[in-house]
Amino acid sequence: MIPTFDKFMFPVLNLMKDGKERTNKEIQHEMVRRFGLKEDDLRETTDGGTNKFHGNVNWALTFLYQAGLLSKPKKGHHIISQSGINYLAEGITAISEKELVKR
Repeated sequence: MIPTFDKFMFPVLNLMKDGKERTNKEIQHEMVRRFGLKEDDLRETTDGGTNKFHGNVNWALTFLYQAGLLSKPKKGHHIISQSGINYLAEGITAISEKELVKR
């Protein structure tokens, strides 16, 4: 079962804390590994027919970007921002959509 997009937000930001620029594909690959997702999980689709996993990871990336915690040096590439580094330094262990909207 694919986690909801908000469940991907902390693991994605935590992955990015090393300061490396990563592509969407690299981030997705790491989330598959971290969540122990199987091929059947990765085939799940929404009622509209879109891939649930890709959509949820992309929504997590979008929210992190809009909150200023990630930057996009170019299309399809992400890197943690100074705000993201500072946010992680606060000792957070989870991120909710509600928290990000307040930022």
